[in-house]
Amino acid sequence: FAELVAIDPQSGAPTRHRAPREHWRGDAQALAFVEVFSRTPREREDNVRLLVCGEQDGQPTVEVAHEALLREWDLLATWIEARREGLLRKAEVLRDARRWDQAGRPDDFLAPGVRRYIRQGLEDHGFLEGVRRDETVAQFLVEDDPAELIDLTERAFARRATERLGPALGLLRCLTAPGRSWETTQALGAWVAGQDPALAAWLKAGLAEVL
Repeated sequence: FAELVAIDPQSGAPTRHRAPREHWRGDAQALAFVEVFSRTPREREDNVRLLVCGEQDGQPTVEVAHEALLREWDLLATWIEARREGLLRKAEVLRDARRWDQAGRPDDFLAPGVRRYIRQGLEDHGFLEGVRRDETVAQFLVEDDPAELIDLTERAFARRATERLGPALGLLRCLTAPGRSWETTQALGAWVAGQDPALAAWLKAGLAEVL
């Protein structure tokens, strides 16, 4: 439910949050949960459905069926209360990542050391891996870690094949951001050299756009 619940920063009350179904791509257990609990009840004695599947801007979405569930279902209300601080931090990071992206992804958006602090706070509350499923957030939070940068590249390249994305401009800014160590750059280069030539061509097309 971490992607389906938000905390109103003004009132402190839990509210519904509509999430793209894409967020759970590859997570068979989560998708099965969505499937089961978004079914329309067939009989009067069936449980009321918990989730609603819809569409926004052409993309499938999922949300909690009734906001009252967040308060009146004791198990869920307890879960939310235990994670209140983490949910607030997650929402703040999502807002900051969008602002960073809209501002052109400036390298000095975060002061030195702040990224590590943000990541640690999310990890302490169990939300780091969840927010990193959002590609923009993942690029906003990425550190000088070859494995993490390779994961971002693989994800972006896979999306390029299914969504007809253009050159990897945002990804390239992430891969070449100030602070990337020589060791990281070498590891990335060696990895790209061993991959499908189409990936290298895609990255080169992005460089041509930048230059």
